[in-house]
Parts: sequence; C-alpha cells; structure tokens
Amino acid sequence: MEAGTILTQNKFEKVDIYGVNINIVLDDKAEVAEIISAAVREKEAAPGDTVHIDVQLQPYRAPKVTKTVLFKIPKEQREGKLPLTVRGGSSLAWIQNLLRKQREEGVPAQQKDNRKTLNDFIKSINEADQNNDLIVDIAAGQGAPNAAMQSGGGFASMLEGSPMKQKTTMNFIVDGTTDIVIDVVK
Repeated sequence: MEAGTILTQNKFEKVDIYGVNINIVLDDKAEVAEIISAAVREKEAAPGDTVHIDVQLQPYRAPKVTKTVLFKIPKEQREGKLPLTVRGGSSLAWIQNLLRKQREEGVPAQQKDNRKTLNDFIKSINEADQNNDLIVDIAAGQGAPNAAMQSGGGFASMLEGSPMKQKTTMNFIVDGTTDIVIDVVK
C-alpha cells in the first residue's frame, strides 16, 4: 500500500500503474525482537579498528538471544569517549527522544525537501532504515559530530544519521534503542 501511495501521490510526475504482484507469507511465530541491552567486547579501540557489540534481544513470545554486530571506528575519530546509539530501524521511541532533544537545544525545524525528481525520492526511500535493521551510529546530542544534530535538516537528517552509521540486517523486526560508549585510544 505504501509503495502504491508513494508512486500515485508523488509531487514530481504522473505514474500509471498497470498491475501489482505481491507475495505474502503468513506465519504465527514471533518475528519481532526488542533491544534489551548492548555491550562492547573490547575495553579500548583505536581509530580504524572494528569492535564487536553484543546486543541482547528479547523476541516476542520467545527466549532472549544475543546477536553480535561489528562497528568500524572512523579513522578520523579523536581519542576519548565515543558515544553510540544502538537501535532498531523501526524505533519510534528513538525518533521521539531525538526530536525532543532538538527542540530543547533550539535546533531549527526541518528544512525544505531537496529531492528534485521521483527517482531521487524513490532512491531515498530504498536507502532508508528498514524495520529489520540493527543500526549503530554516533549518539546524537552528546558532543559527537552527528549530521542530524548539526545540519538542522530535521526529521530526514535524523533518520539519515551520521556518515558513520552502520546497519546490520536481521531476520526479524528490531525495536528499541540503547546507548553505549567506546573508549578510543591512539
């Protein structure tokens, strides 16, 4: 439904749809998990290193599981504490908290959309966070160079995140958010 609405109600150009094919698989097993906690295995890491982040998840109606994701520390990262947010791609609570922080810090409202064509719009949707992504990014509003907090681009910039954002696709929907800190040494 969302894809059809995007195509038929876009502001860029008229789109004629001649047919729609959909494959749906229905199952009664739980395919949603909430982030309970996250921890970095390495005590310290240097710029350019890859660290292991163990994320504990609570699937609905199933036992807890731990998934390990990798995060590459940017080569330009300065020494000190590197705050990160670990979140699911569908984490509404994270978005609401970030909007509240932006209002409190006086970040300007969302700027005008800069997508010029229907192809640009579709590309941005295809590259957007998916609800089955486990995302690790520089934490916003904690002194880190986060694009969402500095650009004033509003909601779209928040979802885009920083240039350091890294995604891992899971085989279930990921919900929730937590923050961790990595000690960066040279």
